[in-house]
Amino acid sequence: MAKKKQNKPKTIQDAAALSRISFLHQAAHVVPLPLQRHYLSTSKVAQKKTMLKLDPQLKRLSCRRCAALLSPQSGNITTRITTINEKNDLLEIECRHCGTKRRFNINEDFTLYSERQPVEVAQIH
Repeated sequence: MAKKKQNKPKTIQDAAALSRISFLHQAAHVVPLPLQRHYLSTSKVAQKKTMLKLDPQLKRLSCRRCAALLSPQSGNITTRITTINEKNDLLEIECRHCGTKRRFNINEDFTLYSERQPVEVAQIH
């Protein structure tokens, strides 16, 4: 007979690295720009070394080119909303330091992959 799989709770492989990355992202919100860049680039290095997948919302908080914090409170961004068609709008965020632009869809029906409900798969015997 085949052994039944036990439903074990999912554990995080590197809890220490994840807590360090989380701390660096939180600390980047309260320090000046040179330290923001250092903290966010250090968290990116730690994430790559441990091969952890970060939440897309955390990835959107830093500039990919200069590692500056992209939040309205920091004043490092300029935002623009463009209408594509009736249903879709486009949010364009531009970094004030390096000029890098990022575009995000604004759609009522759009959800991030990490926020979607899991799909139930029926097993056929």
